[in-house]
Amino acid sequence: KTRRGSLFSQSHSYATFCKMYGQWLCSCGFQNRAANQVCGGSGHMGCKAPRQQPSQQHAQAMQSAWSCASCGFSNRAMNAVCGGTGPMGCKVPRTVSAEKAVTDVVDDDLDEALDVPRRSPGQLRLVTYNIWFKDAVASERMSAIADIIKKCDPDVVALQELTKALLDMLLDRLGSDEWQVLVQTPRDWYFTALLLRPQITMRSSLCTPFRVSRMARALQQVELDLSAFGRVLLATSHLESPQPGTTAKETRHQQFHEAIQTVGASGPRRAVWLGDMNWLEDDGAMMLPEGWVDAWLELHPGEHGTTYHANQGRLFTKTCRFDRVLMQGFHPLRIVRLGTKLIDGLGQFPSDHYGLFCLL
Repeated sequence: KTRRGSLFSQSHSYATFCKMYGQWLCSCGFQNRAANQVCGGSGHMGCKAPRQQPSQQHAQAMQSAWSCASCGFSNRAMNAVCGGTGPMGCKVPRTVSAEKAVTDVVDDDLDEALDVPRRSPGQLRLVTYNIWFKDAVASERMSAIADIIKKCDPDVVALQELTKALLDMLLDRLGSDEWQVLVQTPRDWYFTALLLRPQITMRSSLCTPFRVSRMARALQQVELDLSAFGRVLLATSHLESPQPGTTAKETRHQQFHEAIQTVGASGPRRAVWLGDMNWLEDDGAMMLPEGWVDAWLELHPGEHGTTYHANQGRLFTKTCRFDRVLMQGFHPLRIVRLGTKLIDGLGQFPSDHYGLFCLL
């Protein structure tokens, strides 16, 4: 369900645009509160350009903005490389072949209300979230992510792009005594982790580095004993990321096959593999073995389900369903994207990914 139109088309007037995406939008892409007379107000966010009238914004956005064809990031005119000098974007130089006009807004049926069902017996509640390793407004972002996780009331949380500092912040807000914490080992400066509720019985755990990876990527596995389902193998990973100059497609495909064979080797045993797969459109369809199900495709056939948005929300122009929940021996009941709203007063999302809540 996708509607495409010009940035300020008749179907999306400026007033409607402001209502949907913030009070007013600067040409740099920052979404401002109504009280801000300069971009970012008196805080440290935004480019500090004076507020413009809607007609000025429309003209400037249409004439100067460019979107990176490599990663989809929406750039302002002065950016010679994608993302400029800041932490955003993929840093590919601006060329005619590297850019495209920013003329579309994709409405991907995002639900900004955190609509997750209440806990019921005999179910398994899961969350996966790439929390973004950047230290930008980290305290506020970890508070927002902790609030989201608490509202989801999950049994297991799979996290990607953790750093030690971010993990400490997150556990401080979640309550470290509320979770069994399994951290990727060995690991690089950012890593994956699994958080399990204390009442969950863990039979064993294992972390296996992928045979091929330039980024210290690994498959984390834990075998659980659940009263409602018996033995369940649960795994998370962060497959090889695209980088400037390479999509890392071959490496990512090798890791995918290695992981799905490992997790699925148990035969009839129930298994779940969730995390950031970094699966690009150019990777083609993800070919799952017989008996495996992609929760999003099962429950939302035909919908994009974008989860990577480069901290731009609906303004991001590419379809990137990086984050997935895959399973065998289960039937998904519900899957919901998380972190789809800006943090109040910051013009910043909790992460550059949306998280996923999945109910089995």
